[in-house]
Amino acid sequence: MNNKIKEELMNNKANRVSFVVSFICFSIFYFLILVRKFGTDAIESTDSYFYLRIAELAYKRESFTNPVFSPGYSWIISLILTTGIDTELAGRITSLIFGLGTAILIFFFIREFFGEKTSTYTVIFLLANPLFAWASVSTLPYTTQTFFFWLALYLTVILGDRRVIGTFLGGIIGGYGYIVRPENILVILAVATISRRIKSLTLFLAGFLIPAIFYNILSYQEGNLPSIISKFIGYKLPEISKISETQKTSYILRELSNLLTYLQTFIANIHLFHKYIIPKILSASQIIIFGIGIMQIISSWENIRTNIIKFLEVLILWIIPIMLIVGVADYMFIPVLPIFLLICAKAIDTQPNQSNYISKFVKILVVISVILSTFQAAYPFYRDDRRKIYKLAGEWINSNLGDNILIFEPFPFATFYAKGIWITDSSKASLIIISTLDHTSIRGIPHLITLPPESIEFELLKEIDYKGAKLRIFRNKETKR
Repeated sequence: MNNKIKEELMNNKANRVSFVVSFICFSIFYFLILVRKFGTDAIESTDSYFYLRIAELAYKRESFTNPVFSPGYSWIISLILTTGIDTELAGRITSLIFGLGTAILIFFFIREFFGEKTSTYTVIFLLANPLFAWASVSTLPYTTQTFFFWLALYLTVILGDRRVIGTFLGGIIGGYGYIVRPENILVILAVATISRRIKSLTLFLAGFLIPAIFYNILSYQEGNLPSIISKFIGYKLPEISKISETQKTSYILRELSNLLTYLQTFIANIHLFHKYIIPKILSASQIIIFGIGIMQIISSWENIRTNIIKFLEVLILWIIPIMLIVGVADYMFIPVLPIFLLICAKAIDTQPNQSNYISKFVKILVVISVILSTFQAAYPFYRDDRRKIYKLAGEWINSNLGDNILIFEPFPFATFYAKGIWITDSSKASLIIISTLDHTSIRGIPHLITLPPESIEFELLKEIDYKGAKLRIFRNKETKR
């Protein structure tokens, strides 16, 4: 018995050392990716523009909310801006801090249910995951959202079992997570699923409402809808405002019909989740380990069913509402990515009836998977998408023409660096920017570039050539600036 205890203690110590060494190595790796992206890339998407814009306005205390985008991530960036660093860099640093923080959180959370070995391998898989690595150095709120989701669960489920205050604090953290991303309201279902106690859920809700109500009141005072509402109808409000009173009823009925069709399509195709989602959030090699993990879980079901069921329920309660709302947007599943990788980590578990050769073979596959996934995550080092051309264009505009210029371009990348104002009506723009990279959107969907009427005259101000990519900046002669 003593020998078994000693062996277990030695294994736990080895797993802790593995976790610490892996965490340090991946932290350095992530930092190098961040530096590389900041020097050779531009902000990731239109959403990045708005999140960073909210941060700048909050830093200047001009406004704190937005009609569509939740400001929690931006508020944290605004605090970092007080150090005087660049806004884009502040956004990337924020994502990095919360990405690495999430890894630490996941280690301690999963250790409570499955032990040191499983928690260590879960974190290694997580840090090697290309999607998580991308999010951890991006100018988007996904790792921040994930951190607050799991911290709320940790405080409620782990600390809350020992002290009541833990559950209340978990609610406050969960409420702020809702301000980061509105879909984090699903943490309430996660808490209800894992804790399964009315008292805990009530305390959690009490804490949750404090930041949530504060944000909703602040949003209302600034004339904006709360994010939980605006995400559903905010994009439609401009369209509705242009429709006459007599046509509004038919418009609403048509939209409801479209929604019904969408729901029917979703129900008919939900069984294809494995085809559309898993390949987007797991690397190819991790999918193989994921399959082995499922088989290991099935073979040891009686021993782990109590704990694994809780995680699977959280996964299902997240997947179904998110798929109903956004379909197959991979980034929306980052908060539950640790659960997918928990299943991968269970592939390492050795069963009593399992041969030593199979166990060694699985371990070799795991090592290969981590190496391949890490290589895929390191794409900024070996692939240049030439998106720095937007940064060069924006800096030229800002230094030569000033800021707050109305700019039309398919995506507000150059506008951000120019410190300009992005508009979607090209006829009202002072500058129009077109590049050879604008023929497709960031999602690979063909994007139609709408040019102004032919009656408006343009003057070519600047042409930028960067590694074969070309960008042209035109001035609209009919505008003052």
